[in-house]
Amino acid sequence: MSNKKKELIKLTINLVIIIIGFYVLYKVISMPIGFWSVKTNRINCPYGLEGNQSANLIVKYVDSPYCFWCWVEEPILKRAVATKGNLFMLERYDIRYCDDIVMKYGFSGTPSFVFALRNSSKEFAHMGFIPEETLNSVICDLSGGCDRQHDS
Repeated sequence: MSNKKKELIKLTINLVIIIIGFYVLYKVISMPIGFWSVKTNRINCPYGLEGNQSANLIVKYVDSPYCFWCWVEEPILKRAVATKGNLFMLERYDIRYCDDIVMKYGFSGTPSFVFALRNSSKEFAHMGFIPEETLNSVICDLSGGCDRQHDS
């Protein structure tokens, strides 16, 4: 067999392997989030509570340890809890394990938020990064507890 035929066979085999690899990757990625959930860990949803647990405003935060924007959001949340934690309760949910909240609000990525008032059925869901100024504004507006001249 000539070198050209051997190279053509090698190239064809490599191409078939690449196509199969992309197909398998596509199938894995397209599986529903709930498929990957470890059902035994659902008891840990939420996995963390911060702030004032009796506050009227509840902020549900859905994150992932693999999410770049969650890494950026984390110090913003820590500052919000440190400065305004008396106005809200922060509940933390891991998207990998807490499929109930993911399915309920239709989240497909992280970070994601749900803002809810304890004695109301109204909730506001947001998928994506929230800048610090916007988060502070939402906390102040929904809780009604910020002094606009000194807090923002």
